[in-house]
Amino acid sequence: MEFQGITMPNPSTPKTETHSSTAQQPSALHKRWDWAYRKIRSLDCGMPKAAWHATRFALFGKSGRFMSSRGWTKLKASSD
Repeated sequence: MEFQGITMPNPSTPKTETHSSTAQQPSALHKRWDWAYRKIRSLDCGMPKAAWHATRFALFGKSGRFMSSRGWTKLKASSD
C-alpha cells in the first residue's frame, strides 16, 4: 500500500529485529576505557597518551603515572 510516496509495511510480513538489544550496550571494559580516556584528555593530555593510559586503566585498574596539566598524575580504580 502506498500513501503520498510513503510505503506502508504489509501487515502479513513478520517483523524481524536486525540487532539484538544487548549488542548495542557497551561492555564494562569499554565503559571503563571510555571514562578513563575522557578523564585523561580533560587533564590536557594528547590522544595517544590518553589512549595508552586508558587502556592500562581498563585492563589493570591502574593507569600508571603520567604528566598532565596537574603535574604527575595517576588514575586508580576504587576497591569496592
